Amino acid sequence: MSNRPNLEQEQLIQSVYLHAAEMMKHKMSTHDIEQILMRRGLRAEAASAVVKNLRNTQRKALRNVGLKHMGIGGVVCLIGLAITIGTLQAAQDGGHSIIAWGAIVFGVLQFLRGLAQFVIYL
Repeated sequence: MSNRPNLEQEQLIQSVYLHAAEMMKHKMSTHDIEQILMRRGLRAEAASAVVKNLRNTQRKALRNVGLKHMGIGGVVCLIGLAITIGTLQAAQDGGHSIIAWGAIVFGVLQFLRGLAQFVIYL
């Protein structure tokens, strides 16, 4: 006999997780979510596990968003630096150069935003 849940049990588990996720979306505290789940029939250990699993999933998702912001910021900053350095090199013998300060500043700020988000959700 397998320990895998049957279809009805899987649907019940999914509905518990969806309900808990909805409560988290409304900024309810971990304690309050656990209490509501226990009032609906879950044991304290199960309610705690559901909330812990959801919080871990949420934290990983937010860290991934931070990594995305870091990547975008780094690329934009590097493009700005490449444009600036390239035009400065081309303008050495006279001519105009472009200092892409907007791209550089935006890239650095975006990178720092992502880094802060990543570190907060470690």
